[in-house]
Parts: sequence; C-alpha cells; structure tokens
Amino acid sequence: MATTMDITLDCRMYEERYPEVDTTVMIQVREIGYVCSRVSLLEYNGIEGMILLSELSRRRIRSVGSLLKVGRIEPAVVLRVNRWKGYIYLSKKMLSEQDILVCEERWNKSKLVHSIMRHVAVTMRANLEVLYNNVGWPLYQKYGHAFEAFKLIAHDPNSVLNALVREIKGIGPGGQEVTVMIPVISEKVKDALVKTIRKRMTPLPVKIRADIEMKCFQLDGVLHIKEAMRKAEAVGTNECPVKIKVVAPPVYVLNTQTLDKEKGISTVREAIAACTEAIESHRGKLTVKVAPRTVSEGEDKLLQEQMYKLGRQNEEVSGDEDSKEEEDTGMGFVDLESTSSQTGVPESGHHGDDPGPRNRGYNIELSKKRLSEQDAMACEERWNKSQVVHSIMRQVAVTMRADLKVLYIKFGWPLYRKYGHAFEAFKLIAHDPDSVINALTRKVKRIGPDGKKYKKVTQVVPVISEEVKDVLIKIIRKRMTPQSLEIFIRKRTTPQPLKIWADIEMKCFQLDGVLHIKEAMRKAEAVGTNECPVKIKVVAPPVYVLSTQTLDEEKGISTVREAIAACTEAIESHRGKLTVKVAPRTVSGGEDKLLQEQMYRLGRQNEEVSGAEDSKEEEDTGKHELSDRRLRMRHRG
Repeated sequence: MATTMDITLDCRMYEERYPEVDTTVMIQVREIGYVCSRVSLLEYNGIEGMILLSELSRRRIRSVGSLLKVGRIEPAVVLRVNRWKGYIYLSKKMLSEQDILVCEERWNKSKLVHSIMRHVAVTMRANLEVLYNNVGWPLYQKYGHAFEAFKLIAHDPNSVLNALVREIKGIGPGGQEVTVMIPVISEKVKDALVKTIRKRMTPLPVKIRADIEMKCFQLDGVLHIKEAMRKAEAVGTNECPVKIKVVAPPVYVLNTQTLDKEKGISTVREAIAACTEAIESHRGKLTVKVAPRTVSEGEDKLLQEQMYKLGRQNEEVSGDEDSKEEEDTGMGFVDLESTSSQTGVPESGHHGDDPGPRNRGYNIELSKKRLSEQDAMACEERWNKSQVVHSIMRQVAVTMRADLKVLYIKFGWPLYRKYGHAFEAFKLIAHDPDSVINALTRKVKRIGPDGKKYKKVTQVVPVISEEVKDVLIKIIRKRMTPQSLEIFIRKRTTPQPLKIWADIEMKCFQLDGVLHIKEAMRKAEAVGTNECPVKIKVVAPPVYVLSTQTLDEEKGISTVREAIAACTEAIESHRGKLTVKVAPRTVSGGEDKLLQEQMYRLGRQNEEVSGAEDSKEEEDTGKHELSDRRLRMRHRG
C-alpha cells in the first residue's frame, strides 16, 4: 500500500499537457504587472500563462483593475504556446459569446469529474495521474467528455467500466506468447468510484406541469369540480405525487415532481384523463391549455407571482397616485423634431466657412416621427447582420495585422454589391468558400516578353492572399454556426421571443351574448401550442387583442390567423360578428407597454375619485412650499 508521501494528487484534467492554439481555457489571475499579467491555467494543473495588457480589451483601457482582478476565475483564448520553454500567451479580447458559454460548460463538467477522481484517489490512496491514465482520459476519448460517461455509470456501471481493459503479454503452457486482457482498475477502486459518482451525480427531481381549464354550470358545479380534482390527485403515486392548484377559476394547474421525466408526463396525462372523465360525467368541460411539460424554477416563480397578483386584484386602490403619475408623465413629453429649431444650429450644419469634424455631423438630418414599423424591423435586421460581418472583418484584420479599410475595399464591399449583403456571402463561404472567394479578382497590367519586343499583359490575380483567405474561412466557420449566431443575436440586439398581435372587434347581440363571446375567446386560445401559446385580452368591449410569443415569426402569424378563424367561426354560429381591425404583426416592447397603459386607464374610468382630499392635499402642499420658501429667504438674509 502506498504511503501518504507517495500519493500525488496534482494532475491536469486533460491528457494533453499544454492547450492547443485558439482554444478557450479557464484561468485564474495571480499577479497584475505593468506590461503583462500572470495567470494559472486551472484545467492544466495550474501551469503559468501570460496576458499582455494589449490583449485585455478591444476598447481603450482606462483601468486595468476593472478588467482583471487577482483571484478572479474567467475564460481566455490561447494565442501562442511554446512547449519547449513552457510559455503560454493568452488573450481576452479575442473571446466571443459562444466561446465563453462553451468554456464555462466544459469547465463545470471537468471540475465535477476532477473532484470525483480526486476523492477516489484520496480514499484509495492512489496516484491521481495513474487513475486518470486508467479511467479518466480513456473515457474522454470514447465519450467526448468523462462527464457523459459518469452519467451512464450512475445507472449501469458495468457497461462502461468493464470495457476499460489493458493487454498483458505472457508465455503460455506451450511456450507460445499469449495476450491476456485484464481490467485497468481493481474491484475496490471500481466500487469506490461507483459509490462516489452515485453520491455526487444524483439526479434532481424534475418539475412537470400542465395548465387546464375546467368548468361545470350544474347546480352543484363547485362540488363536482372538487370531486374531479380529488380523482386527479388519486392517480399520483409515491414516486409521482400529483397535486392540483387553483390559479384563478376556471384555470387550474396540475404538477408533480419525479426523477423520471417520461413517467411524470404520463402520470400527469393520466390525471388529466381521470379529471376529464369525472367532470364530463356531470356535464362539465375540461380543456387542456398547455400540455404537460417540464418547467424550471423561474417558471414556477412566475406562476406564484401570477397567483399572488390575481389575489390582489379585488383590493381597493385609491386614485390619488394615478392622477399624480399621469400629471408627471404628461410633463415629460418632448417633440424630437421641434427641438432642432431651438438648439441654435443652422440647418446646413456649418458653423462658419470651415466646419470641424464634429460640426460636419449636422449635415445628416434624422427623424423618428416618419419611422414605420417595417423600416424599424428592416433596420434592426440589417444592423444585426452588419455587426456580425464587421466583427469577423475586424478579427481578420487584427490577426493578419492588415488595414481594415483596405480589407473592406478589396473583399467586404464587393460582396455587399454582389450579394446585397456580405452576411449572405459569409453563409455561403462557411459551406463552399472557393465559389465565393475565387470569384473576387482584380486585373494587373504587367510587361511580358514577346520575342524581341515587349508588350503590356493584363493578368487576373485574387484580391486577397492565401493566408488571409485561410484565416477568413476559419473565423467565418467559427462565428457563423447556427448556435453562435443565435446566441449573438439573442444576447446583443434582437428581443426574444417575438411578440405578435392582432386587433379585432367582436360583437354578439343575442340573449347570452357575453357567454358566446367568452366561448369564442376560449376556442381562439385553444388553437395555441406550447411553442405559440395564444392569449386574448379585452381592451374595451368590443375591442380585443390576440397575442402570442414565439421564436418563429411566420409560425406565430399563421397561428394567430388560425385563432382568428376559430374565433370567427364560433361567434358567427351565434349570429355574432368579428372584424379584424389590424392584421397579425410583430410588435415592440413600447407598443406592449402602451396597450397595458390604455387598458389600465380604461379600467380606472368607472372608479369614483373624491376631490375633497385632492384639494386638501394640494392646499397642504402649497403651504409647505410657501413655508420652505420663507425659511430659505430668512437663511439667505
């Protein structure tokens, strides 16, 4: 048995001793100097690396302390590696959003794997590097990451660990050489590893929820609904207990917690079926608003907040603060186009004969009043694409130490002219670079031999060299993946998901017209799916708004149109009428806020607000202002 002095617990997480160039690694800052900062690479046994101050940020560095802090753990990109001298140069300004997310995910997995391997080495008094050679690194090679193998070991250890064997050559009874396959670890180490993995990687229970709408208009409808709720909860087991909660009648929520996702979803579906059978036996109706699905803690918290808000709606709220807020809001209005006449700047934008670089900007006159929704959407889309293109071109210029403007003249702007936008050309380059780049050439006139005489010869040469071409293709393929583009757009500019609205006007003058309208609203909402849930709100009868949130704009618009068709069919069956005031379209956050304010003001119109208290408060406020003014005058005197 090895002694405590023989045990070595210091080991890197991966088989390679040094990281590859252009890979993202997790570092910890050790020392901040005047020229460079020294860091340690946590995934490679804390070997030392160096970050120059010029590699900290693309922007102007005002304070190094705001970018680096001793002891902080953060990702960085490997620029150069000198394996003979052990020098590793890193950079922070070359990081992209996709690189940071991938590095953090890999670091979290590797940290858990390293903790398990280290615990087994300490428990069994084994060498950590030997344990990695026998178990850890072979699992990295086979499964991509040992974390995925450890998840399989937690359920079926023999299928993973029994495949780890090594060859031993010996001499058989007949004097011939024999190869014997033996396991790489002993049974004791195997048992300790499985025990530690099952303890550290215990799966957390998954929350599963389904939203339903249940109604019963019979004499004892409330009792029948309670009976149906009890039958739904009776379907649950010890492993999957089903609970049903009231959000706001007729909306209810069925939820459960279990380790098996599929079993939990099937149990909730069985509970819905039992509840449906019970309520329909009493001529009631149950509609599944949202099918059973897994929910996160954030969604659970939003449900609790929604239930709390619905419970607070019946409380009385005075109208004094609302009138004050409306007064303050009115004082904050600014006419953007009328302010230009008050600034004292001439319309030409020139201050004298020779305008300076700052004054030259006044030659561009802008307006927000004439901006349409379609123009705003087109501008945002073009800005997102141009931002990606400019980021790629800038990184190529930095890597090759080239002039960015020259690179745009030779490569970027010709692609804009040919493809409408360089973003479309970059998507083609990611799959077939030669078809796009080889078409960009220029003509060069040279003097070639022609017997005794010389004449001018025109040659066609590529606009960029092979080195720049290779770097450009590499960066485009790295940046233009679907995952990186989705993360880039979601994090920086485009709001996700998209909000889609349609304004309708619905009327029904029959005896139970209100009930018919509500039934039509429910049928419209039933068209929605998990990806495109449709909701209908009352602005002020007969005006209603159908809304949805989705990542796919076309699918969202088609879903809202289907909801309008279902609502039209339902209301016309009762001799009602539905008119589409505004067709389905995407809206911004400002329009959503304006709708909420409009609905709030229309709801406040019917409330009684006494003017005695308001006048008294205004009188008291005036007295306080007068007394404060007299005190200030006395103090100055």
